[in-house]
Amino acid sequence: MKRFIAFLAFLAFNFTYLPVQAGDGDHKDGVKMKDGKVWMMKDGKKTEVKQEVTLNDGTKVNPNGTVIMADGSSKMMQNGDMISMDGKWHNRKMLKDEKKEDKAMNKQENMK
Repeated sequence: MKRFIAFLAFLAFNFTYLPVQAGDGDHKDGVKMKDGKVWMMKDGKKTEVKQEVTLNDGTKVNPNGTVIMADGSSKMMQNGDMISMDGKWHNRKMLKDEKKEDKAMNKQENMK
């Protein structure tokens, strides 16, 4: 009986929390550092950053990975780091998530 209740709780969690999380588009558009290069993801299209990019909040990202935040502070992007269009910094250390994202990007490149 305990297993059954645990299973129901697991299903309830997956059908309520995960779809909301997966539907969050804020993490798809932005700038990402991968293999020493800065890439822009916008509306499902991936392009290499060749000149300074200004995000919605005023954050500026340079092709070498130097980031001037909206408050004037600066940081350096590392491989796997992403900054969403609203200037929020996301550190992608989970290998599984990065592999999924890379597969999607490669699939998109192959479609071109």
